[in-house]
Amino acid sequence: MESRNIWRIVICIDIGGCLGGFEIRTGTANRMVAYVAAGLLLLAAGNLLMRRRN
Repeated sequence: MESRNIWRIVICIDIGGCLGGFEIRTGTANRMVAYVAAGLLLLAAGNLLMRRRN
């Protein structure tokens, strides 16, 4: 169970980093906003997938 949570966090940081890099290049928003948004979206998607599987 712990490994799944760690994997989810790694994916969130990876996608958040990609979004953050794009935001910095375009200069439209703060990188932390991109990290938080990507993390929340992935956690919500992960929770929905876990519920459907069970």
